[in-house]
Amino acid sequence: MKRIRSKEKLQSESSLPTKTLLWNTLINNVLMKIEINKKYLSSLIANTDLHAGGLFFCIIYQNQLEFFENGKVELTKKVVDAFRPMDEHAVKQLQNYKIVGDYSFNDRGYLVCEFEDLFWTFTGVPTEKDSSIIPFNIYDSRLQNRWGEVYKLEEII
Repeated sequence: MKRIRSKEKLQSESSLPTKTLLWNTLINNVLMKIEINKKYLSSLIANTDLHAGGLFFCIIYQNQLEFFENGKVELTKKVVDAFRPMDEHAVKQLQNYKIVGDYSFNDRGYLVCEFEDLFWTFTGVPTEKDSSIIPFNIYDSRLQNRWGEVYKLEEII
């Protein structure tokens, strides 16, 4: 059973209220939170290609997760530096990438994001030192492959 409650708080940069979703994990009975309508960014990722002639192509980007009050989560990509793209199509493809999934909390209180179109399941828990950092175990059920990614709440300056 999930124990969820939300509270409104006003964002200083905007007149729009944001929501903070809180849940109780079973790990040390610590209250954890995820921010609604805000982006969590992965570490930097490089989309690279090295052609036979020795030409190096690269687009640096980050994956983004954004949670919504209706239980939906979006996985998108943010281009950080398209310093050597093969072509503009490759950049636009990353900029337009969007997969919508569902999120919930399992019996242990872990955050679970299901992206059925990708056959991916993200399972994560915010760190104890900084709740804005969420390491995820990602499982691809089609390929039966697992890997880890870390996401951090985007800081708006």
